[in-house]
Amino acid sequence: MGRDCRLLLTTRDARLIAGLGANGYELGMLDETQARQLLANWARVHVEMLPPEAEAVRKHCGNLPLALTLAGAQIGMGNNWADLLTALDAADLHYLDPSEGSIYKVLKTSVEQLAAPLRQAYLDLGIVAADVQVSEAALVKLWGRRGDMPDYRLRQWLTELAQRGLVFVSGESPSRWMSLHDVPQKYLREQVQNPATLHRDWLRSYGGGQFPWTGAEVAAEVYLYRQGLYHFREAGEIAAFRRLLWDFDWLQGKLEATDSRALLADFEAVTVGESRDSGLKRLEGALRLSAHVLEKDSSQLAGQLLGRLL
Repeated sequence: MGRDCRLLLTTRDARLIAGLGANGYELGMLDETQARQLLANWARVHVEMLPPEAEAVRKHCGNLPLALTLAGAQIGMGNNWADLLTALDAADLHYLDPSEGSIYKVLKTSVEQLAAPLRQAYLDLGIVAADVQVSEAALVKLWGRRGDMPDYRLRQWLTELAQRGLVFVSGESPSRWMSLHDVPQKYLREQVQNPATLHRDWLRSYGGGQFPWTGAEVAAEVYLYRQGLYHFREAGEIAAFRRLLWDFDWLQGKLEATDSRALLADFEAVTVGESRDSGLKRLEGALRLSAHVLEKDSSQLAGQLLGRLL
């Protein structure tokens, strides 16, 4: 190589940059215009000729270049948009499997390169709800539930997964938030075995190994208050969640971590079809009447409930 030559290396593993002493340039996600253009290029049509189904396909792909490339290639090879969209609606990513590779193959290769404990930790993310951010504290609970790894190592796992491009991370440790792209999330969901047990183990980790627990017994944080209903439902423990809605400590914690709208949404989810005279419906009604006060001052919860329920 001559003096004026440069070597361009693309990688999903940011650790290589430091190891090679190279200058790193991070490419962000495509915007909507760029994503449509890439999809059109591979579909071999002008971007202005993309049908309405193409926009739904783009949203499924989440502007991820690899997913858009594979989706567009299906159209370019003669398949139709309706079949492609049906496959994506069914989370059938194997449909996007041309002869030279697929999203699954790329993900499978990346996952297989992980050390065994980290690989299992990543696969555990298959129980995360779609389109949510997960707190670093919640991941430490999930990954540390067996008690055989110090917390600082678990936080390092999150860093490595982000460096490998397998998750998105924002914020500063130990208060970071993790999110998953739709495509790897679908892949991970297919890999989960005994999801109800894993959801229950995650909930148990908040109670120091005990489950079910009360609001006073659990070391809760924002993520648990935001997504508790989802994990209880997926664990098959909706009855235990209903009991929590009678627990003042849980209600107070939820209110302080989120807001009155989120608290009422939990009640609405578990009281569908119940009569207005049922206990939880009456409690929900008292909270609804108090919402304007609680939005300004969550410490008024006890007084508001006492006054309105009497």
